Amino acid sequence: MTRQSHYADSDRATIGIGVRVVICVAMAIGQAGCKSTPRAADLDQALVDYQAKRYAMAQKRAVRVQRSLRGPRGGDAAYLAGLCAYQLGDLGQAEQWLTTASRSSRSPTVGKAKAALGLVLMDQHRPREAAGRLKEAAGVLAGEDARLAAYHAAMAYQQAGEEAAADRWFKMAEGDTGMAGTDAASRPILFTLQAGAFRHRRHAERVAGDVSAIAIHHGLSAARIVPSRDQRGQTLYLVQFGRFRSRSAAAAARSDLGKLQYIVALLTTPNS
Repeated sequence: MTRQSHYADSDRATIGIGVRVVICVAMAIGQAGCKSTPRAADLDQALVDYQAKRYAMAQKRAVRVQRSLRGPRGGDAAYLAGLCAYQLGDLGQAEQWLTTASRSSRSPTVGKAKAALGLVLMDQHRPREAAGRLKEAAGVLAGEDARLAAYHAAMAYQQAGEEAAADRWFKMAEGDTGMAGTDAASRPILFTLQAGAFRHRRHAERVAGDVSAIAIHHGLSAARIVPSRDQRGQTLYLVQFGRFRSRSAAAAARSDLGKLQYIVALLTTPNS
């Protein structure tokens, strides 16, 4: 079954991990427990540059640190270098540095690096490899991050045409099966139907108007426009409707609507 979204000016709707991964770098730098050195200070400055979107400068500093430091901070530097390469559009370098970071001695860095690597592989149209990295990330990360990694692993398996594996990982994301490192008290994932993701709000508003008439007729809520961000931090306007406790319930509602071009997505909150 082909699952194509109704996108006017965006061809991806992978939201979540990509815009959150740098948080781990900040935590790792702050918690490394190493004494202050010129190279450690460079890594701190590289993070500042990254957050200011000075990606080329951040990458230069991070690479310099990675080549001179061993241990956790070397892994953090490789991770940040990979994120910078991704932001600069160099997927090959992003893959190289994130692979290095995934061998770090620090578990949170390993989990975040594998999650980010999975998204890079998705962008390279390598869904089976992406699924492998994302499911590994789900086993290392905790709480909502673990669930998001499981969800994206399911999406990768779906793109690879492995429906049984996709269903299994969707269930993992929904919390039906335990995951190593997952906080049982974390907020449950909810699902929605998504009619599109757009760069321009006016396009989203036009589609939302059309979708709302259909949704209300079937007893669902009117479509909502949810501002979010893509993996490079650019604004997207998601057109979503409905709120479901499981992927299967959302898929059943989609079938009732007769609109298989809509995708089942995570319920997205603004700027998530």
